[in-house]
Amino acid sequence: MDKRTLYALLAKPVRRWEFLLGKFGGLGRTLAVNTAAMAAGTAAGNALREAFAGTRRNGRCWWGGVFHWLKLALVVALALLFACFTTPLLAILFTVGLYIVGLYVQELRNLPVEVMRSGDGATSRNGLSYLCAEF
Repeated sequence: MDKRTLYALLAKPVRRWEFLLGKFGGLGRTLAVNTAAMAAGTAAGNALREAFAGTRRNGRCWWGGVFHWLKLALVVALALLFACFTTPLLAILFTVGLYIVGLYVQELRNLPVEVMRSGDGATSRNGLSYLCAEF
């Protein structure tokens, strides 16, 4: 709304969920093209390495690309969720914060209970780690 790029779209009868779904679909397709290009580069690099080393491995880097795309799609969904009710700067900070918390979930689960300084530390620690496990 601030940059007035949305005004042309608001003149059409588009529901809010249609707008968000279209935005997510467009961003998801962009991520799919970029992820496919990265997976193709990885597959080409692996094929060259195998050709020069004389070994033959069963390369499955395409599955890695698919799961990497799913992870990026989840991050995009979080960013769109936060962008619905906060400012762009706060949406970025919340999304990056949840992503960083998700990176360190295993360390949170391995944190000793003595560090938590409470009797219910293990329960709250495990609940928090499972809540953030997908990010």
